[in-house]
Amino acid sequence: MVRKIDRTGEEGFNRFGSKMVIKECRSATDIDVYFPDYDWVFKNATYISFKKGNIKCPYEPRIYNRGYIGVGK
Repeated sequence: MVRKIDRTGEEGFNRFGSKMVIKECRSATDIDVYFPDYDWVFKNATYISFKKGNIKCPYEPRIYNRGYIGVGK
């Protein structure tokens, strides 16, 4: 039997320097990541992408350090 590791509350930073917190950890391939600076949750991420910092928030300023992509139209 495999022991499940609860990684809820673990903090990290993505490649843009934004703080990330694991909000819910169902398995290593299904976690929810919370961005406290933008009050936004990325759902169904993998723990590997969290550790590498590959999770992006659509509200981070990426276009000339001012504009952001956003969600929706």
